[in-house]
Amino acid sequence: MTIDVSGQLAFYRQFVFRIVAAQVVCGLAIVLGMLVFKGAHAAYSALVGAAIGVIPSFYLARRMFRPSAEPSARGAVRNIYMAESLKILLTVALFVIALLALKVDFLVVVLTYIAIMAVHWLALLFPEHRPRPAAK
Repeated sequence: MTIDVSGQLAFYRQFVFRIVAAQVVCGLAIVLGMLVFKGAHAAYSALVGAAIGVIPSFYLARRMFRPSAEPSARGAVRNIYMAESLKILLTVALFVIALLALKVDFLVVVLTYIAIMAVHWLALLFPEHRPRPAAK
């Protein structure tokens, strides 16, 4: 027996990509605020911190919803664990690059990154903003 989950998959894909979009908006708001109140260097540092948060989140969202070579539940779980592991490695690599290769204010980078991650955590607390599956 096969179960068609394509509607549910689209429902959750929409929710996840809305979170990533909210992270982008939050990051841009922080960058603009830094530009206005603290100057170009702080805005640049905030942009780097936002990118460190958004790029791995976008990667994870894309990876989680791509078709799996192994369509079983075990394959799906393996794909999620692998994607999350690679997201963590990507985040660490981006922080290392930011610290070693870019002239940024580390505190601004980290605080902006935390704000971007908070968007994800807070989105899960507000069910009224979650997409709803279509009624059948």
